[in-house]
Amino acid sequence: MSDKIITLDNTKWVERPSGLIVPMTETEKHMKFYTDNYDFIAKYSCNNQDGHKIFIDNTVKKPYRCRFCGKTEPEVQFSDNCHAISELIGNKTFFLKSECESCNKRFGKIYEDQFAKYLGPARTLTQTRGKNGVPSYKSVDGKFRMDVTDKGVVIQEISGNNKVDFKKPGEISFKLPKDTYVPLMVFKALIFMALSIMPENELSNFTDTIDWINEGDRGLIGKEQSKYNMCDYSSHIVERFIAGAKPLPLSAVLLRRKAGKKVPYCIFALEFDNYGFQIIVPCIGKDAELVGHTINFPFLPLLMDTNEQLKNCKKSTAIKDWSSNKPVKGEILTMNLCYDYQVEITGRYANVADMAKQEGVKPLKPNNR
Repeated sequence: MSDKIITLDNTKWVERPSGLIVPMTETEKHMKFYTDNYDFIAKYSCNNQDGHKIFIDNTVKKPYRCRFCGKTEPEVQFSDNCHAISELIGNKTFFLKSECESCNKRFGKIYEDQFAKYLGPARTLTQTRGKNGVPSYKSVDGKFRMDVTDKGVVIQEISGNNKVDFKKPGEISFKLPKDTYVPLMVFKALIFMALSIMPENELSNFTDTIDWINEGDRGLIGKEQSKYNMCDYSSHIVERFIAGAKPLPLSAVLLRRKAGKKVPYCIFALEFDNYGFQIIVPCIGKDAELVGHTINFPFLPLLMDTNEQLKNCKKSTAIKDWSSNKPVKGEILTMNLCYDYQVEITGRYANVADMAKQEGVKPLKPNNR
């Protein structure tokens, strides 16, 4: 921060360039906490999703060694298509050389899938573009479907299903169930992204963490128990949401504590479209000195806090506990959206099917009516 910080009566004030002394805002207090205690060791942001690849570990040389399993060619194969940040939240820019194809596929199947299920219908409502564009949302009972096309949002719902409510002019309320997900696996999805953007010289501090995510689904019901206990890390997840039409570019940052500070060793923060997540990256060796200490730390201010154009947008912050390894079933996502116009079509299946064909989406099937 370029402004001068002044302490008066144990209260932090800031001196503006104009000479005016005013109390620090909450965002300034939060940012000061992080600048006092942490260094940024990785920072990636991208507005341009034109498919141009940036390898964040561009300095690594062949033969490549996988940062997750430690194997090299020819035991494992490497490609130029391993995303450092999940493609399901829009990353088409940042890639890894030091991740083998086997780990990429395995972690994608185990962890990315869980993260997708946690976000659920929000990926469609916020129009988050994944590998194949904005995903469609279909309810498990087959009575509701939502697609995003270049013309707008197409909603199909069986009469009386009550998943959407046009309760106010220009506003629509959704109550949509998510697919079943496991909270601990969603946490590991964020850990996987944090380890993917981590500088090579820091990875040796996270061997236990890498071993932990390599356990896969161990620790779930009916599975062999994990040899690690990282519940404290996964019980304090900062989840944030900002209203608006995709206001945030994809960005990810990694912070490492400064010498002598009594705070968690590593912080990872992620923003995309309307969402923000912040976690403590497990680092058992470096955090052992914190045992018995109570640490209150604020969320890290990112673009949704610092961009003047977004200061009037509605924001919400929630602390989530993702330490459970029990599947969460039927969780309801509630969200209100504004719309400019509405065209309502009712009728028998043949009419709706014809409409769906014209809009380029799949219709609900007659046996679901």
